[in-house]
Amino acid sequence: MSVIDLKAWFRAGRYVRETLKLLPQIPEGISIQSIANQVAVLGRVNTPEEVV
Repeated sequence: MSVIDLKAWFRAGRYVRETLKLLPQIPEGISIQSIANQVAVLGRVNTPEEVV
């Protein structure tokens, strides 16, 4: 994992939280971390060897 990948991971969490604030009602059963992991893929440079 590079510094750019780490930045992408932290930014993804922030973007997801800020986007959820815009919704009138947060859906039940939503996992912010799982969505953030999917969004972080967009900004990362390196592909992890193991996908968790």
